[in-house]
Amino acid sequence: MVSSLSGVIPLHKAQNTTSYYYRGHSVLPSIRCILNDCGIHEDLLSQPVRALLQVCFLYNCRISELLCCSNQDVIHPDRLLCLGKKKSGSYIIFVPGLSESLKIKGVSLVDFPIFPFTYKKIWSSAKRAGLGKIKGFGLTHRVTHVSRFKIATVVSNKYSESVASDILHHRSQNSISYYTK
Repeated sequence: MVSSLSGVIPLHKAQNTTSYYYRGHSVLPSIRCILNDCGIHEDLLSQPVRALLQVCFLYNCRISELLCCSNQDVIHPDRLLCLGKKKSGSYIIFVPGLSESLKIKGVSLVDFPIFPFTYKKIWSSAKRAGLGKIKGFGLTHRVTHVSRFKIATVVSNKYSESVASDILHHRSQNSISYYTK
């Protein structure tokens, strides 16, 4: 006969495990406004995902750069250091309300992400909101890179390749041709 012992196992002291999410600010323009497309269904996006996309599209960031930002990268007031990816330089962006929202969360010595999502979560949320239906760009570019393609088209017609590459946070001036083919 097999018997099992069961009993109450004491739990460690509970801690506040609520994740931090930057939820945006009223001064950030809507995604529809940034992309000049009324067909986008922003109401299908959660508030933190919408805030990430607004910041990303407004400053032409790579989503991977924003996903790597943590509370340790915040420079008061409301500035965020984005470490460059794909051999690009690092840069600072203004994220309205960021310092206040971190202050409400409380000071923490623990390093935690400002945007605690995976790229897959952002991509699927953006696609569901209609970013995949924007015309004029290839299939792989229609969801999370659409703002980079739109801004590249605008700046490459007005400015030199050097300026356009800087705006897109590229080191190589030739990389602008990828967006304007």
